[in-house]
Amino acid sequence: MLCVALFVASAQAQTSRPLVTLNSDSIAPFEVSGGGKASASMEHASGGNRSLRIDAGYVVWYAPQDWSGFDFLEANTFNATAQPIQLYVEIQDTQTKDYWTRVNYNTVIPPGASTLIVPTELYVGEKARPGRVMDKGHIKQLVLSLGDSKGPVFFGNLRLEKDLSDKVHVPGLKAFSFGPANGHTMSGFTPVGPTTLYTDGKGYGLKSPPAVRAYDVLQPDPLYERGMDIWGGNFVVDLPNGKYHVFVNLDNPSGFWGEYQIYRTRSVKANGVEVVHETMDLSQFKQKYFRFADVEDSPAENTFDKYQLAYFHEKEFDAEVTDGHLDLRFEGDGEANAVSALVIYPAAEAAMGRNYLDNLRERRRFYFDNYFKRVLPNGNLDSRGPIPAFQPTAEEKAKGYALFVRDWMEDIPVNAVPRREEITNKLSIFASAGQLEPIVFSVTSFVDLGNVSVSCSNLSLSGALLPASAIQMGIVSHRLTRVTPEGSVYTIAPRLIMPRASATLKKGVTTTFWLTLHTPMRVKAGTYRGKITLTFANGRHEVLGLSARLFATPLDPLDVPAGPWGSSIDLPWYAEDLGDYNRRIYDKCLAKMREYGCTTFSGIPTIKIRGWKDGKPDIDFSAGDWQMADAKAAGFKALVVNYNGGIQGFDNYHIDDNAMKAAGFSRYTDFLHVVLSAVDAHAKAANWLPVAYNLCDEPVTKEEVASASANAEAWRQAAPAGILTTGATSIESPKPDEPRLPLVKALKIPNLNVHDAASIKVIHDAGNQWGFYNGGSRWTFGTYMFKAAEQYGMKFRLSWHWNASAGDPYYALDCREDDYAWCVTNANMDIIPTIHFDREIRAGIDDYRAMFTLSRLIREHPNNPEAAAARNLIESKLAAFNLGDRDHSAKWTQSEFGAYRLALDEAIVRMSK
Repeated sequence: MLCVALFVASAQAQTSRPLVTLNSDSIAPFEVSGGGKASASMEHASGGNRSLRIDAGYVVWYAPQDWSGFDFLEANTFNATAQPIQLYVEIQDTQTKDYWTRVNYNTVIPPGASTLIVPTELYVGEKARPGRVMDKGHIKQLVLSLGDSKGPVFFGNLRLEKDLSDKVHVPGLKAFSFGPANGHTMSGFTPVGPTTLYTDGKGYGLKSPPAVRAYDVLQPDPLYERGMDIWGGNFVVDLPNGKYHVFVNLDNPSGFWGEYQIYRTRSVKANGVEVVHETMDLSQFKQKYFRFADVEDSPAENTFDKYQLAYFHEKEFDAEVTDGHLDLRFEGDGEANAVSALVIYPAAEAAMGRNYLDNLRERRRFYFDNYFKRVLPNGNLDSRGPIPAFQPTAEEKAKGYALFVRDWMEDIPVNAVPRREEITNKLSIFASAGQLEPIVFSVTSFVDLGNVSVSCSNLSLSGALLPASAIQMGIVSHRLTRVTPEGSVYTIAPRLIMPRASATLKKGVTTTFWLTLHTPMRVKAGTYRGKITLTFANGRHEVLGLSARLFATPLDPLDVPAGPWGSSIDLPWYAEDLGDYNRRIYDKCLAKMREYGCTTFSGIPTIKIRGWKDGKPDIDFSAGDWQMADAKAAGFKALVVNYNGGIQGFDNYHIDDNAMKAAGFSRYTDFLHVVLSAVDAHAKAANWLPVAYNLCDEPVTKEEVASASANAEAWRQAAPAGILTTGATSIESPKPDEPRLPLVKALKIPNLNVHDAASIKVIHDAGNQWGFYNGGSRWTFGTYMFKAAEQYGMKFRLSWHWNASAGDPYYALDCREDDYAWCVTNANMDIIPTIHFDREIRAGIDDYRAMFTLSRLIREHPNNPEAAAARNLIESKLAAFNLGDRDHSAKWTQSEFGAYRLALDEAIVRMSK
């Protein structure tokens, strides 16, 4: 039977409370759902009772529960598998109606025994889109889900616990946590919100309501994730006269969708005496902003120590109280003073006070490590399966390393183990004229080997030579990378191709060299040979033979617009100090896109309505003009999408009645017609590239979709013929009552993520075209995109994202998606590609170009004896999958990419004769 205990003592008096005790074969009150498998088990149980064993799927507990007064939901867990298992915890309260009004919490259960700890102070929704605070006094449903993973995982002693970590007590200490009025405050801290004003009776608070902005960015921990930007104001605390030590954090952690903290000057005065004064200029900002640009992430490092201690530099000072008050005055612009935590204690208690602060740091570390779970990659696994234990030969042991070559379509993690058959000092590649082609090999080190440099000889063929300068050096950089979207589970993954020719080889670490051959547009066909040399710190050399089979026929450029969301990597500093920085980095980004074969992007033109006069808008086109001019100069000729640019001056995503009325109109379509006609006229006069104006960004609810549809229809009615409209959405096998049907019919080029042949037919029947966005891979930018364009008329292709990072651009856990970026930059304004950009996007585009080139040759030379075989090579491939089949691995292995590409290149040669 099930025992759910009743307690006489109040929750406030308890430090722990069991939720469920299983002492029979039943798992009640849990129920198995979603095709799952679960049972009560004597294994890994607590206190003689049974544990809840989940082998697959999920279990649900439907029952009213009161978690008030407790800080954590905990369980003793045991993962009986050899791999970490992701756990999804769903919590519903009585206000829950749908996904966005429930808690969606992701964590990971490591192999073996551990403790699951879920904070009870949580927001509903997602980290990227948080809603209200969960009402833990009125819980109605708890779900534990293994997702697609297979257990078993055992859960014992499911319970509620209080946070007892505030265990260092200092006489006279006062601790304050600043932030929004709602939300969780770390135990032991007094909350301070924007309306917490000083009174004599209260003895603390803000004085003369200052200008403040409260925030809760949901990371890195309950103390520093909350704060208030105080632009100029005082916080007063009543204290007995004497000398006090003050500890205050002024640094902003950045938010998931937030910006990086910048300021020119900030200061703090204690009772009129300046105790903090800091300034920042552009040079100092860049040094701070790019501090991790050239820094590897390693399994041996502690993420909290590396990033959190660098992020926050708390201010400490002594202050004398002579009138019974400590008056702290904060001065600074913008986010200069992001006050989150304030601790004050008598200077006479210095030793105990230091113990308190040390314990506070460890409390923060606990919360950070509990929320952000690191899962290291499995270096003993590749796409073929488990890798046998590697036994170095006597020669390899003597050298201290083994050199191996693996298909560059594979991720090679920092702890990768080679297969014996991959050990080689011979490299072989193939490429078409004008193409970029990776040259990739790895070194796994058995001892510390120090610095190693890589160089290349000329490549020669009888009567022809490629200079060594045609090969660009590169080293793969491993960085923190999110496994779950909000980063609560993360790993260390190969990410960047750093433009350098040396690396430090460390024991137990696999280093990957990613060189790139820039094949000339005019090249003699044949197999070129050369050497790559590794030079070690001890003077030893390792020589690798390189053969490059080059094809003389250049691939045709893309015939469809394809590229990234975004187009630049602006520096988040004061515009008046930057000069032409953002334009120069924009031009560098455009050049890199073109080098990799991209034909479109998003983010331009920037258009700003400055005002209205006599029913006509005063529009500033200056930024749009130079953006367009530079894009055309870089070689772009196709349609671009203005996502993230927009027409400033009114809401492009919704019907904006206020803007309409302010401009003197009573009908929205009349207002739009005047604006869009002016834009269209200028675009034609200035010879802009075609623009698709983005009108929505993945509306979710029926209300959001209806609003977006009404706005898109208004644009359709009002816009001149030259104005194209688009918007990000999804539609698949639509039924007559599908709420997105009006939206995709109103947009001239609906931009679809999820799609299939049936949805494209509906769009074409409405007289519209379609675009395809996200899911960027070699497959979806290559063969799949070719099918979408050739057989289904795809108008353009975009994927997330060029670089839309917020917060620290080299730290994936603070903010938004630096680990999704195609390219990054550094203090030198280098454009550094990611492996994703090179391996997935560029290679995919080249696959498309090869198919497109061969198709053209078949049309031009239908009587060529090789035409039938060439046609079958393409047609059989396209017939092997349907539109919507976006997973290449569902039908083919990784190695198929290279094999099919080589077949295309060889067919191009035969058709060119």
